[in-house]
Amino acid sequence: MLIKQSGFNLRLHKTLPAVFFLTGQEPLQLNNLALLIKKTWSQQADDDVEQSIIHVNNAADWQIVAEEANSYSLFSSKVLIDVRFDKKTLDAAGKTTLERYLQEPNPRCLIMIRAPELPLKQLTAMTNHDAVHVMTIATPGANEVKQWINTRLNDMGARFDPNIPSLIQQYNEGNLLACSQLLDKLAILVEPATPLSIETVKEQLINQCEYSLYDLADACLNADAVKALLLLRQSAGNKTEPTLILWLLTQEIRLLLQLAPFAGQGATLRDKAAELKIWSSRQALYQKAAARQHVSHLTALLQFCNKLDSDIKTGQSHLIWNSFELIALSLCSGKQIGCLA
Repeated sequence: MLIKQSGFNLRLHKTLPAVFFLTGQEPLQLNNLALLIKKTWSQQADDDVEQSIIHVNNAADWQIVAEEANSYSLFSSKVLIDVRFDKKTLDAAGKTTLERYLQEPNPRCLIMIRAPELPLKQLTAMTNHDAVHVMTIATPGANEVKQWINTRLNDMGARFDPNIPSLIQQYNEGNLLACSQLLDKLAILVEPATPLSIETVKEQLINQCEYSLYDLADACLNADAVKALLLLRQSAGNKTEPTLILWLLTQEIRLLLQLAPFAGQGATLRDKAAELKIWSSRQALYQKAAARQHVSHLTALLQFCNKLDSDIKTGQSHLIWNSFELIALSLCSGKQIGCLA
């Protein structure tokens, strides 16, 4: 059975299966779901559960899982096996082991397999099995995270500036674990009913956002200038190769340059986007971005990117990050920002 979880209200079916697969890219949420499963299994066994952790790296490790699952504990009525699997493919040994076990699962054992990197298509056969729950966790959106932060702060009993949840979310976007750790720290530092100021929070804040380069592209296409600048400044601080940033910005400019002549021509633009191999789920994003651009403006941006490429290759890129910010702001606004020369 495939069960999709979203947000922060994680739920389980009343009847637990023999095997859980936990997938998803958010470590905090994955861990919270694992804790919920452990708590529920423990409650059903009146807290009489023996737990073991097995890291699976090869076929022999799957054999250990099978042996543990079919054994009986001398000290507890039930057993929970916490399997850690970090590969992107479920190997033949894993499939065989689980298929054999599921033919006659041990009712006193629960197998929980944490597989954050495993795509759902690798688990198609498992989702059709009644004794298996494949649980995938979607990463919460920005508004959900802000509401969660707001709830956590209220639970502390603190009186706080209403801008604080947005500030904390901004500094920890894409990294819920760091966000949770910050809130735990504030819970220790702040006395109940004591006002929590932005200044106090800023003293504890460290920029711990985790982004992919493609988040920068999305920020430029969405005209989210604030986020685009934050991403660029984080990339500069992380010493990201400027060549990668330039490649990404140049690629988006070239796509928009090909789409801009068709702005306002819905069906024609979509056909052109499909020709450029832009996914259908992202075509609306490009359509909106193309509508605020002019061919002459994009041509000037592309020429500026070519100049920056030459600057990087000849070691004259001391102002490269400032230049990237001008490009990002120009894409967001649809007009030239600064001197592109």
